[in-house]
Amino acid sequence: VASSEEVDALSTAVAAAGADLDELLANSAVFNNDISINSVATLNAFHAMGSSLNIVNGNVTFNVTAGMDATKVQETINQMLTITKDLNYTGASTEVMPTFKNLSGVASMTIEGAGEYRFDNLVSAGNIILDNDNTAKNTIVHLGSLTTYLSLSDDGGVANTLDFSNATEFHLTSLKVLTGS
Repeated sequence: VASSEEVDALSTAVAAAGADLDELLANSAVFNNDISINSVATLNAFHAMGSSLNIVNGNVTFNVTAGMDATKVQETINQMLTITKDLNYTGASTEVMPTFKNLSGVASMTIEGAGEYRFDNLVSAGNIILDNDNTAKNTIVHLGSLTTYLSLSDDGGVANTLDFSNATEFHLTSLKVLTGS
């Protein structure tokens, strides 16, 4: 270092790099707890957490009821990229069914709702149960990226069997068929 100006410049650069590192670490944080969204208050709290929900090291439960903001439900779901434990989603038949297009991995999941089942980028899951009680509204089942799973079924309970009679689109593009399925 030849001058005090160079020392000041280096000090400023180090401070800026430290701030960038702090922001990077904050945005890549893992949420280490279970998430239960079952009221407007819990939805608002988790929605405010934004990208700190990218990786959830815990179970995630949604029980969507009338009065919850569908946009906030979708935005909260969009933040979740990986869930290390189970995902349980229950939506009222009168509520908009969100998509789970950003989710890439989950231990297991049980989904119940009236609308499209969109898991376009889900690559890995354990047991997958998709409720088919609203088949008139379940017109799309999209698991096009799924390659690794233990079982896939509707809520009828027959392993590796899906029955969605009104589905106009059924995406299982990358799916490996399990032996005996």
